Amino acid sequence: MNKEFGKWLLDIAKYVTTAVIISTWLSGFENWEWYYILLLLGVIAVVVWWGLSLIRKDEMKENRKKKR
Repeated sequence: MNKEFGKWLLDIAKYVTTAVIISTWLSGFENWEWYYILLLLGVIAVVVWWGLSLIRKDEMKENRKKKR
């Protein structure tokens, strides 16, 4: 279950990244304030970290079960 939720979080991070790239391309970079960009990069980093940690946690659980 953690692995699936982790994959879902990675997908969300990809969608947010794509939305940021497309919106800056369409509106032009001059309309964006620097704190919006830092906030979005922070959100993306946290979501990717959370997703990867959940996937790794689930894989470690699976490895422990295989060793027994």
